[in-house]
Parts: sequence; C-alpha cells; structure tokens
Amino acid sequence: MNSVYVEYSFKKDVAFRSRVFFAFLVAVCVLLGFYSLFVTILVPVFIAAIALTYFYKRSLKCEYEYILLDDDLAIDRIINKAKRKKAGRYDLSKIIDFSSVDEDFYKRYQDKHVKSKKYFSRLNEDDIYALVFNNGNNYECLYIQADEALKQAIASRHPHNLHL
Repeated sequence: MNSVYVEYSFKKDVAFRSRVFFAFLVAVCVLLGFYSLFVTILVPVFIAAIALTYFYKRSLKCEYEYILLDDDLAIDRIINKAKRKKAGRYDLSKIIDFSSVDEDFYKRYQDKHVKSKKYFSRLNEDDIYALVFNNGNNYECLYIQADEALKQAIASRHPHNLHL
C-alpha cells in the first residue's frame, strides 16, 4: 500500500455564547475602569479583568488542522496562529464507515449508541463527512470537513468502508 500524507486546515467559527461572554467581559472591564477612578482598591481587579479579556479574545481566533499520515489522522487546534494543541488522534485502521452526512447515515446508526465529536466550521464551504470507528462495543463518530484530496486519501486507504 502506498504512503499517504495530506494536510487540511480551516478557520473555526466562534460560537454565539463565546461572543456574548466576550461582550460581557468587555462590559465588566469598562465598568471596573470607571469605578477604579473613584475606588483605588479596584485598580488591580481592573488590570486582571483586562488581562482575562485579552487572553480570552486570543483563544477565540482558532483554526483546526487535519494531518493524515497513512492510517493516522491527527487533529490539531491552532490558537491565535501561535499555540498548537492536540485535539485528537485517530487510527483509521479501526474505521467501519466513511460517508457523507445525510438521512441514510443517520438511519444506519439510529439504533446504536454512538459517541460523536465534531471538528467542522460553518465558515468553510467543504462538505461534512462522518468517520465511524468501532472501539470494542462502542461506536465513535467523527464529523470532519474534507476537501477532495483528503477524501480521496481516506477512500484510497479504505475503499471497502466508503459510503459516499
């Protein structure tokens, strides 16, 4: 079997709750800034609130990157284009289904207990696919976005599990 190496990355959209919480932090900073003019004990709290708001804002700028190397799919979260965290690592030799997300996919797994993880963004135009893994008696479904290169790489390694 040939070696496969594919990289795919995209920007993650910011959830509505995260944007509301950021607006709340900014409002708290403004109020603490105003009140710290009159009550000097609030100055350290104001500085801490500014630092918290700054670091929270940096964490909102997020990207995901998929790296497929043979049967190893690594998913990394890149925060503010500076910090990389491992979001997950999956062994594609345990894959039992690779399909597009549609009604037929949900019908196949409606009777089974499936734990799902989602790594996709509404900002991205690429299609969403489901990778289902069998870990003993448990099923794990991984929702990813993929371009043609990533889709073809997975399909070439595991054509018998393809349901597109």
